[in-house]
Amino acid sequence: MRILVLLPLVGCLSVDRFDDRWAEERCALLSECEALDIYGHSSEAACLSETEPLADGCEDYDRKAGKDCIDKVSQMGCSGLLKDRFPNACNQVCDSE
Repeated sequence: MRILVLLPLVGCLSVDRFDDRWAEERCALLSECEALDIYGHSSEAACLSETEPLADGCEDYDRKAGKDCIDKVSQMGCSGLLKDRFPNACNQVCDSE
């Protein structure tokens, strides 16, 4: 259900909106998988405030990679966390990185 609600919101992600959505999706996944404490967060609210932005300071923010990142994180399952890996698109939101 979460996927259907979020897809319309990620069509045009600004840098700030991307970082907000990144934190929301990351923390929702960690909470659903009961992994907040493994990643150093005491609660979902703490996770939201403690998640490092991925696009902050980007000189060449890639909106397509940002959308791909959010879409893929929203579709991730707990098995992805076992590999301790978030989608590669999340590492590509800044063209210069």
